Amino acid sequence: MRKQFRDLASPEDAREAIASLDLTPAAETVALDAARGRVLAERIDAELDVPGFDRASMDGYAVR
Repeated sequence: MRKQFRDLASPEDAREAIASLDLTPAAETVALDAARGRVLAERIDAELDVPGFDRASMDGYAVR
């Protein structure tokens, strides 16, 4: 026989429980080859423009 769950938290209690969680992981340094699937902890700006000249109205590179 399947167990039924009838004692549900109210939406307010659920929101309060979720808001109380610390969902911000600590930053850590990993090697580039171990970084796949991770999220940057802070913004990284290039120190050098590549290419070093304007080629189009929307120059830029994206890394996936």
